[in-house]
Amino acid sequence: MHAVNFGQPITQVIRLSGAIPVLAGSEKNCSPKDLERLLNKNQTACLFLASSFLTKGKPIDFYEAVAIAHNKGISVIIDGAAQDLQIKELLATGADLVLVSAQ
Repeated sequence: MHAVNFGQPITQVIRLSGAIPVLAGSEKNCSPKDLERLLNKNQTACLFLASSFLTKGKPIDFYEAVAIAHNKGISVIIDGAAQDLQIKELLATGADLVLVSAQ
């Protein structure tokens, strides 16, 4: 549900960085169990989008998702582009890296 297309598929952006995207859940839902089942030590990071209009389905609880990833030793990135009014909330999740736009 976070594999969005913002004019360019985010999975392609991930590939361009040299990483290989591995998707958890479905297009409409990613439950904590889906995330926990998929994550293992072979992944280097877990990426979530904080977007009110691009992501689909039920929002994932970032606090719970970050805890699941950290319990497996995996770093978490939250892409909070255009979420500059939510910086404090995004940082409070405990994610290892939070990206925001600075318009």
